[in-house]
Amino acid sequence: MKRTPMFQAAASALLSSLSCAPDDVAQDGSTSTSFEATTGFASESDTRPPPPPPPSPPPPIWPGGVACQVDADCDAGDRCELRICVAGCADAAGCDAGQVCDPHGRCQMKEGYEEQPVLAGTPTLDERQTLLALGETQARTILRNDGAAPLAYRLAAAGPALTLDTSPAELAPGAEIELIADVDFAALTVTDRVLPVQIITSGGAILWTIEIEALPGAGHFRGAVSFTAADFSLGSSDLAVDLDFRADGTIVGRVDN
Repeated sequence: MKRTPMFQAAASALLSSLSCAPDDVAQDGSTSTSFEATTGFASESDTRPPPPPPPSPPPPIWPGGVACQVDADCDAGDRCELRICVAGCADAAGCDAGQVCDPHGRCQMKEGYEEQPVLAGTPTLDERQTLLALGETQARTILRNDGAAPLAYRLAAAGPALTLDTSPAELAPGAEIELIADVDFAALTVTDRVLPVQIITSGGAILWTIEIEALPGAGHFRGAVSFTAADFSLGSSDLAVDLDFRADGTIVGRVDN
């Protein structure tokens, strides 16, 4: 029988489709993936427990103890002193005779201790505003106790530019103490011209402010210099200089000839 070209073309196309079909089926089976791998969700057969929730962040730490305003802000056995919680007495054994230890660690009289007045000293600050001159790195003032009872106190300052003794202390009636604050000029910003220091006492809080003297502007300065020996004048001369005032207290200058 004579085969026509059209018949030969149809037979070739049929054989080609049959030869490709097995490979296509095998390819479909080899590339199939699980539902979990393609979507990220677990399948119904996955019985793993859900991951635990992330731990809560720790509470903020206040320098020197937990911040407080009244005794109720502190845990049992602790009392509020100078706005931080401190440990008090554990029982009556830590108190004087005739006293009891209340729930916040304060020694009180057994009879009617709620009515006993709380005596405190009277804080007085010699200088509430201190101007720190150019080149100075320490500010000083005097804290006095003008009351008839002991005065408990501590210092607090915000920012890294001030270094203070922040440990709690006590002043006897009529006593005084010099407070010292060291200023780190390298830690100052362009807006740090007034540095507040809070003096927290058992008789009330006082604000001590330390002001940084403003630097003169750099520029060209003219004047005169005179020369004397004992009471005799040796003459004078005009002088012109270019000056640059640095934050560390140094002055850089150049004489204009």
